[in-house]
Amino acid sequence: LMSACGGVSVTSDWDSSIDFASMRSYAWQPGAAIPDGVDQISDGRIKGAVESSLNAKGLRKVDASQADLILGYQVTTEDETTYTTMNTGWGGGYGMGGVRYGGGMAMGTSTTTANTYTNGTLIIGMFQPSDKALVWHGSGTAKLQESQTPEERTQRINQAVEKIMETLKEASEGSMKG
Repeated sequence: LMSACGGVSVTSDWDSSIDFASMRSYAWQPGAAIPDGVDQISDGRIKGAVESSLNAKGLRKVDASQADLILGYQVTTEDETTYTTMNTGWGGGYGMGGVRYGGGMAMGTSTTTANTYTNGTLIIGMFQPSDKALVWHGSGTAKLQESQTPEERTQRINQAVEKIMETLKEASEGSMKG
């Protein structure tokens, strides 16, 4: 999915009353289907990248009945069109000495080109197991590019997820201050 050319734009939000620093374990939402628009290979890449990031932060994957956080994700795509207009023109004139006689001609043209691309957004959510309340979500949006190798796709997903998950650190630091 996040096989992007260019950077990833990231946003996040969280419940500031939650002590993220005390969270030690996670599980994926039990019984959740692979989101629409995501194949099994991309699902594995996304989940693997999220798990790797959480493991690096000291959280461990456990059974959902024992987890401090339940995870889920969604993917959306949106086509966007930008327009570029190029203006060109030229002109000329002629006259005769001091005589009040002259003429001129000018021409101009404009060409507008439409560029359509697809933005893909990966949204990761964390929920409290007790009441299924959303406590944190982060999203990353980037222009998608289909012509990449499997290794390039994996690398881009890993980079996008890591950038999204960096915002969880902000939530953890914020909860420790409170």
